[in-house]
Amino acid sequence: MKLILIALLFISSTAMASGNMEGGGNKENFEMGKKMMLEHMDMKIAGLQKAKSCIQAATNKEGLKACRSHMKESRSQMKLNRKKMKEMRKGMRKKKKKNSSDE
Repeated sequence: MKLILIALLFISSTAMASGNMEGGGNKENFEMGKKMMLEHMDMKIAGLQKAKSCIQAATNKEGLKACRSHMKESRSQMKLNRKKMKEMRKGMRKKKKKNSSDE
């Protein structure tokens, strides 16, 4: 989880640093990145709270196993979301690079 947060912060900071610092688009990029980071954090917090309540409600070993499988599923869903976002950013970078080389 910490690694995800660090990677997300690194990606967003490098994206902002590579953007045009004088243009008006930088503020828009900043706000969009900030919104995405907050949404991601909210999703992680909600998943952790759900896992915590599941563990607290478990009365036996099978209950804990069920919680673990739910947590595992949640992590794999987050991983898929990260991959989709990575591909989206990759496409955006390619498009930006192509547009800058066409000029």
